[in-house]
Amino acid sequence: VEDRTWSPSLLEACADLTAILLFVHPEHLRQPQPLSALPGFEIDAVAEDETEAETIGAGEEIPFDPRAHAGTAAQLIDAFESVFEVMSERWPIRVGIVISAWDTVDGSPRPTPYEWLRLRLPSVLSTLESNAAIADFAVFGVSAQGGPLAAREQLLAMGEIYDRVFAEDGAGRPISLAEPVRWAVWGS
Repeated sequence: VEDRTWSPSLLEACADLTAILLFVHPEHLRQPQPLSALPGFEIDAVAEDETEAETIGAGEEIPFDPRAHAGTAAQLIDAFESVFEVMSERWPIRVGIVISAWDTVDGSPRPTPYEWLRLRLPSVLSTLESNAAIADFAVFGVSAQGGPLAAREQLLAMGEIYDRVFAEDGAGRPISLAEPVRWAVWGS
């Protein structure tokens, strides 16, 4: 995404797609950072007249590496735009946002998957909602382990994996673990 290039194998994989399931781990989000937080960034001078803008970095390039500094939301929106463009003849495309490790999401009460997306990645939600002609989307929360792997002994004590895994639709209603895939294949 950062290089703005498509590998031939990815382009080939997108040739017949009608749906995408995107898995987002709640503990692996990169929040956007102000440029002033980057190492080596300095404001050389501030104009005395408040109507003038600040002078930044004496004309030097700002040390920004999209792989290291771009926020998760910016990366996802850019990826969506690229995929939507490649798949433009098949709009609307089903886009399922699956919040993985759903058991790690806290709150009292815990938010629904839709609320979590609205709170944690509002620009991603806004992009999908404002492009209804391009993307038919749904949000899911999935716990494929039933709890954190660090608590392996407690997980095993809960029984077989099929007894402890769970999934929720965007409104927080319990659904089958297979529902996100079913929705992606056949729609609502």
